[in-house]
Amino acid sequence: TDIKSGIPEGLSAKVSKVDIGVRSGKKNSLELTSQIAPNPISSGIAFLSGSQSANGSWSQNGKADFIETAAVMRALQYLNQRVGTGTIEQAKIDTMLAAAKIFLERSFPENNDYLAEKATFLTRAGEDMTSLAEYLFAQMSDMDLGFGVRRNYASDIVTTAKALEALTATGFADAGPDPDYTKKALLLYLLSRQSHDDGGWPELTGETSSVFATNMVLRALLPYRAVTIVGAPAGDIVIASHLNNGINYLNTYRYSWGSWKDDVLLTGFSFDTLLNYGNKPFVLGFLERALNWLRNSQNADGSFGNSPDAMITAYALLGLGEPDMTILDIQNLYSAASSTAGVRITLKNIGYITSLPIY
Repeated sequence: TDIKSGIPEGLSAKVSKVDIGVRSGKKNSLELTSQIAPNPISSGIAFLSGSQSANGSWSQNGKADFIETAAVMRALQYLNQRVGTGTIEQAKIDTMLAAAKIFLERSFPENNDYLAEKATFLTRAGEDMTSLAEYLFAQMSDMDLGFGVRRNYASDIVTTAKALEALTATGFADAGPDPDYTKKALLLYLLSRQSHDDGGWPELTGETSSVFATNMVLRALLPYRAVTIVGAPAGDIVIASHLNNGINYLNTYRYSWGSWKDDVLLTGFSFDTLLNYGNKPFVLGFLERALNWLRNSQNADGSFGNSPDAMITAYALLGLGEPDMTILDIQNLYSAASSTAGVRITLKNIGYITSLPIY
């Protein structure tokens, strides 16, 4: 059952009545009532729309910023077609995505981070990035089979994660007998650099684990969560076990009041990552506290962060855009007159977009 946003504040919408069978000759039914909180995503979208430059980018200190633009494009591509057909928000998203696409098409990536981001997001925008993926592949280090910021720079975990995401998105395949050789090499690079102590990943090999880097790696590994790498030098590698350790690491840094390290970007990113993995190891009420913490971090102009910041706003919207529901009330609907029994469950959509499936 999907519960859509856009219902005026203070109203309840009866969205479905589901027959759950007949027992002891009495028909049972389940009524679902939604209560939808005010939607902070609309003002976030409005801020991003108003802060986009004429060339389609989002700027940092008055200068067009590639990473800033890529972060916003990721959030908009996620929210696209989820805010309601024909809405003002959807029209703004359409306009922003079209302009950002032109900016990325015309931009020459000055390093491998930018190159990977360009390949990923233009592929998702419907462009054929095969040639760009092949050029990215050529930047791979011969020494450790990872990616650095540039061809002859030391490989780092964040750039390698972005490269894996890009090669996965573009459908890159090696020309040799094993079309997945490069992607396997990148998987081995990332998995071998996971901390044995806490399950996280550092931004650079040898450093302490980082919530940001761990999120980046988990995002890149998401399509491979059911994969086992067979024949690795140290034996078969079950990727799911590494992912579980990474997810546990993220959960150690969540505060009881709903944030990750009281950082908007890390909170939006971590919340998005965990829910993309279908992971909900939260104590009762934490989901709503996390969303409320993000919502309460929003500025009057719709932005997030200590000063208006498009990248932080984008990550916050990723978290806020992850849907979930909470139960507000359960009522017994038994009627002796009609010999029917039922239950009315009042649900609150706390994700502002569309509810997760009801089980």
